[in-house]
This record gives sequence, structure tokens and C-alpha cells, in this order.
Amino acid sequence: MPSNDSHDAQLLRHYAQFFPNVLFTSEEEMEKYCQEARPDAVKKALDLPEGEEVPEDVMKDPRAHLYILKHIVGRNATTAAFVALRGSDKQKVVAKFIMLNDEKQTAYARSEVHCLAACDHFGIVKHYDDLKSEDKLLLIMEYGSGGDLNKQIKQRLKERLPFKEHEAGLLFYQIVLALDEVHSRKMMHRDLKSANIFLMPTGIIKLGDFGFSKQYTDSVSLDVGSSFCGTPYYLAPELWERKRYSKKADMWSLGVILYELLTLHRPFKGPSQREIMQQVLYGKYDPFPCAVSDGMKALMEPLLSKDPAVRPTTTQLLQTELLKYVANIFEEIVRNSEVIEKHDKERILKQLAEARAKAPPPSAVQPGAVSTDVVREGYLLKYSSDMKWKKRYFSIKNGQLRISLTDNPEKDGVSPKSASLETVNDVFPVPEAYCRSNPHQLVIWFTNGQKIIAMAKSAEERDLWISDFQRACGM
Repeated sequence: MPSNDSHDAQLLRHYAQFFPNVLFTSEEEMEKYCQEARPDAVKKALDLPEGEEVPEDVMKDPRAHLYILKHIVGRNATTAAFVALRGSDKQKVVAKFIMLNDEKQTAYARSEVHCLAACDHFGIVKHYDDLKSEDKLLLIMEYGSGGDLNKQIKQRLKERLPFKEHEAGLLFYQIVLALDEVHSRKMMHRDLKSANIFLMPTGIIKLGDFGFSKQYTDSVSLDVGSSFCGTPYYLAPELWERKRYSKKADMWSLGVILYELLTLHRPFKGPSQREIMQQVLYGKYDPFPCAVSDGMKALMEPLLSKDPAVRPTTTQLLQTELLKYVANIFEEIVRNSEVIEKHDKERILKQLAEARAKAPPPSAVQPGAVSTDVVREGYLLKYSSDMKWKKRYFSIKNGQLRISLTDNPEKDGVSPKSASLETVNDVFPVPEAYCRSNPHQLVIWFTNGQKIIAMAKSAEERDLWISDFQRACGM
């Protein structure tokens, strides 16, 4: 009886033969090819159009487009996925084979490549290469070395170790950002599920597996979808009813994922598709444990509404007080991370700033709207850079925010800090789940991404400060 190693080696050779000048089963095999590589062979391997020459940098080192298959990670009737090493730098990638058995499968494969290649976002799996050979397509993508979210959820369930709410919030926020990128490009993912959310060692998540995704000519806010596709546990009611659907079908799937993050269980389950469908159409699911905050419940419940019109968009979710605060935490984590590479960090921070600019909060300050009439002064506790709460005197006056040591800054010996209210992007309360030990906090968020966190003596005092801030800023 052949050993597993022998079987695995045969499997690698079997798939490598489909793209003989691109895929190899060992480094020695690849190096031998590189020594003998000729422009015509490289051109054929890269499937370049007639008349297009092989780029000079590729001929200098063809290894950038060569891959060494290492081991299989998944296989079904139409696809197989392997972990591979890129020849030039030995970076781990995923090599996905798609069998083009018929016109429908070919259309799905082309759409997957197109949608993945069109996205450029830190929260979406990177597209590196794609090649076609007769009835097969090879897609080279970024590898999520931390596994997928579904496996993480199952492991936590086994260990009885649920996500803390702030952990669930950070994961959910990143998924919302990635889906927002998809929807902004007139695409629907159509198979959003925890198994298609890949984890990186840096704490960043990646949305992947665009096998059912599609880009439309019309806005995905309209009912442009008609194909019945996806995974039963995550399918929206309108798909089960065989109705046309919009991006709100993805939002339903997002709600299912949020429920999983908070409970480690799916909201709709059963031994058959029919039973799952009935549960979805009845719209009944087990209530949340009492540990889940009202703010988080308020996010999830409309996502699992049977009426697509009730479900929020990604833009609306990003404008909620809860996710605005999570955005602050996430940005802080990225900025201070020692495990995220410098160029990746710069890219993430740039795209976070772009997301803020693209979808400003409804309360954002309008040019010339700042009022000099509103006056509010008083002491608040300010969260300082040394992670301590310090008593400071806040003043909203003459279109300025001024913060001083006392109510008599002239005698302090230290100049008060001030900022124009026109530079304030938003003011909102810190969600209760994130400040239970130090309640009644508010965030003053500036247009440059910086923020001030302050704490009042009571919820009423905090809300008065927020109200006066917003009136003074013309929000």
C-alpha cells in the first residue's frame, strides 16, 4: 500500500503537469528550468498575447512567475487549492486550479479572476497571477497563514472560549470594510461566510474565495442578482424565495457572521437544506446571551431582517457609533503594531483615511457652519498619551476647542491647547461595552484622524457635552 508521502507527491505532479512551465514540485526542478529558460518558453508559460514580448525583468528572473507546489489544502469536483512557494522570494501563496467543465463553470471562473484582480484593499486576498491552459485555469493568490474564521470559531467552541465583544467588533469591522470595497466596485460577493474569511498572523483579516462573485453594470443597490448561489447557512430569504436580489443579500450573510462571532453558533441550522430554508423564512433564531451589549445587538438585528430594505449598507454600518469607535481602536492597533510590515502599515492607514473621506458621518462639519454662539466650559477627565486619566478644563468658545490645566489658564504657566472646531470630524459616545470600568466617555475625532477621549461624571453630562459640541460645529 503506497505511503501518504508517495500519494501526496503523485498529486503534486498530477496538478503541476497542467502548467509545466509555471508549476514545479521541487526547487531543483524549477532551477533547472530557469537555467534553460528561453523567451519563447516563458512567453508560452505566461500566456502572453500575440506580438507582446516578455518583460525584461521577467527574463532577468523568471522565478517571479514560477511556483513550487507544496501541499494540498482543499479539493472538490471542480477546484483544487494548494499552498505553493513563489520562486523569486519563497513567499507562500495559494495556487487554485479551476476545472472549466462547462460554460457556467467557465463564466464563474472568469468572474472570480476579474473581481479579485479588480480589488485593491488590505482586507481582500491579493491576486498575483492567473493563467489558462485548455480546460483549466490557475489562480495564484495571497495565502492566509492563520487559517480561516470558521475553523477559529469551531476551535473556540471546543475550548469554550468565546470572543470578547471587542475582539468580535474588530473582526467584524474589518469584514465590513472589505465588503464595502466589493460593493463600491458594483460587485456582490455572493458567498460571504466565515470559511471565506482568512486570518493573518498580524491580526488582519482577508476576504477571499470570489468563486460566486460578480461585477454588474448597474448599481448593486438595485435587484441585479438572479443566480441561486452561495452556502445554505448564509443565504438570504430572497434567494430561498428565488427572487432577484441586491447587495442586501451580502448584508444578510454579514449578519450571520456577526451572530457566529458573538455566540460561536450559526443562527439558522438544520440537518437538511429544507429545514435551514424554513428557519430562514420564519426568521427565528436563538436569542443572544445576556453578555452581548445592546449596541452590538442593534447592529445585528437589522442585518437579519427578512426585509432587505431594513438591512443597513456597509456605509451605514461604518457610520454607527459602535463601528466608529472600533475604527479608532483598529487604527491605533495598526499604527502601533510591531508585526505589520512598514509598507503594509502605510497602505492600511492610507485606505482607512480614504474610507473616512469617502463616507463622512452624517454629522460631519460643513464649511462655514461653525457657530461662535455656543459656549460650554467645565472639567472633564482626558485620556493622556501615558494611558492615564487627567483632569482638564475644556472650553467650547468662539469657534475653538481649548483644553487647559485649570479654569484659569493665565495662572497655569502652561499654554492651553486649542483647535478650530472646523477641524472636528465627529463627536460621539464610546459604546458601553468598551468602557465598562470607566463609563461616560466621549470621542472627539478630528479630520486628520487624531482623537481626544474624555470622560464625564455621568451619562447625562457626557450627552450634554456631545450635544453642545455638535451644535457648535454645525453638525
